[in-house]
Amino acid sequence: MRHDSFDRVEVVLKNQADEMIAAAGRGEIDLISETVFTALRLEQDAGMEMRVLELKDSVRAYHSVILVRADSDIHKLDDLRGSRIAFEDRGSTSGFFLPYVEMMKAGLNLVPEGGDQARSDEVRDLFGGTGINVVGALIRRRVDAAAISNLDLDDDETITDRFMSDIRVLHATRAVPRSVMLFRASLSEETKQGLLDVLLDMHQSDAGTAVLRKYFKVRRFENMGASEAEGLDWARQAYKA
Repeated sequence: MRHDSFDRVEVVLKNQADEMIAAAGRGEIDLISETVFTALRLEQDAGMEMRVLELKDSVRAYHSVILVRADSDIHKLDDLRGSRIAFEDRGSTSGFFLPYVEMMKAGLNLVPEGGDQARSDEVRDLFGGTGINVVGALIRRRVDAAAISNLDLDDDETITDRFMSDIRVLHATRAVPRSVMLFRASLSEETKQGLLDVLLDMHQSDAGTAVLRKYFKVRRFENMGASEAEGLDWARQAYKA
């Protein structure tokens, strides 16, 4: 996939998100795809701009769910006071950022598990790394609640049929775009347009489709619509807060 605006591509690899954000801030990254939480960090701290939707497995948007056990006496967010919740990791949009924002807006105060003794009205949090781990901690009663994406909720590898009856959804967050492609804001308009031309047309050729399939099972790139823009605006305000 080539365009007259550029003739060479260099792949940059970093071990941690913070390292990638720092590299982007130094102008070493021109194009990067991310989920919304890290994309917001790249936008605010590294001079990147979200330009197009990246449809992984054809999914435009997703949201988070906070789960409790079916027999739990927790029935609303405020009931989480004094409980323990498992998130995936601190860089996850659906496994941390979205549920964290909603809990903060509900007036809940989260403190790390294993830190100083929590007050009776605070929520202790811990991180399991994956959806399977946090759901497992919930089912085994190591925590009182667990946060995952709605995509994981529908994935029988994360929650098998055997355990679906043991849990229920306490709260669903609002939806945000599943993934976005960001450009370095200081790129020339000609280069940005060239990148857009390539990305938006990739799914229309056999060669482009083959590349997309290998790239995290992306189905296609699309321009953002009104609902995606609204979701991103909400996420920006939440991130700033």
